Amino acid sequence: MSLNPRKWHLKDWKGFEGKVHLQMQKNYATQGKTVFGFIYGLIALFGISSQNVKLTLIFGVLYSIICYFAGRYLYKHQWVEADTEAGNRFNPFVKEMRSKIGTPNK
Repeated sequence: MSLNPRKWHLKDWKGFEGKVHLQMQKNYATQGKTVFGFIYGLIALFGISSQNVKLTLIFGVLYSIICYFAGRYLYKHQWVEADTEAGNRFNPFVKEMRSKIGTPNK
């Protein structure tokens, strides 16, 4: 089974690949929320100050959708790998391991 969403079927959710696929969907939303986390606070502030539950829920759903697609974009264009590499460059353990195996620390 492929992790391509167009080829994935609901009947495949029980297997390991289905679980990986569902986990990736969660990762997309989480990564998008990392980028747009400040909007979450603005939506909460709006909801508390206006007491407009319907509009706050609409903003929350739109926020979730935007986070999901932003996360997909970040994974597709390798921003997540770049973020991990940026953190690794300052990690003392990674520096030591790269020096031991002969990989440059860029």
